[in-house]
Amino acid sequence: MTGKEKFTPPTASNLDRIHTGVKIAANLIPMIGGSVSELFSNLVKPSLQKRQNEWSIMVGEELIKLSERIESLEALQSNEYFIDIAIEATRIALTTSNKTKLESLKNVILNAAVYKSHDEDKQKMYLRFIDEFTELHILFMESMNNPLNALRKYGKNTPNISIFYIYDFIKLLFPALKSDEEFITLVFDELIRRKLIIDIDYKIHQMELQGTAYVNSFGQNF
Repeated sequence: MTGKEKFTPPTASNLDRIHTGVKIAANLIPMIGGSVSELFSNLVKPSLQKRQNEWSIMVGEELIKLSERIESLEALQSNEYFIDIAIEATRIALTTSNKTKLESLKNVILNAAVYKSHDEDKQKMYLRFIDEFTELHILFMESMNNPLNALRKYGKNTPNISIFYIYDFIKLLFPALKSDEEFITLVFDELIRRKLIIDIDYKIHQMELQGTAYVNSFGQNF
């Protein structure tokens, strides 16, 4: 594969069907149906096309970087496992503008390009979780998986502290959550229920910045 080759992920046919369905329903409304339909089209279609173009470039550039580790584009285009993952990831990508979620979706596609199809069920679970989770679900797992890196990432200099209460650690990284412990608890409870992090009382537990695995192996790949 040469540097000039381009890869375009599959189009979001499901979203196209939704768009068409809403237009048809709107046209059934007496008198104002046509204008409602055009309003919806004018509001949504440009952004949808913009997202699709940006997503295509984002994924295509990364696939080119992986050219030495993946099959040729022709082989990928006939790889049903890869196509299944790419279509589903693209569908989800077109429903969000969140960069953290888009990065996670891109990584699922790249994994599907590199690894064999026996990971298909696992990759589809990743996609389902990414689709359902908020950005904070993903950032919580990332931060708990490597607390020291998280402190550096968010510019938090704590040279004299090696142990944190976990809730205090999360509030330090995400100041907007300082007064919203209920939401922090909700996120942790969902991650525990999905068995992505270990089951402890995060509200009272103290964490060491090194040496303790809080994120299970499946959750470490987000």
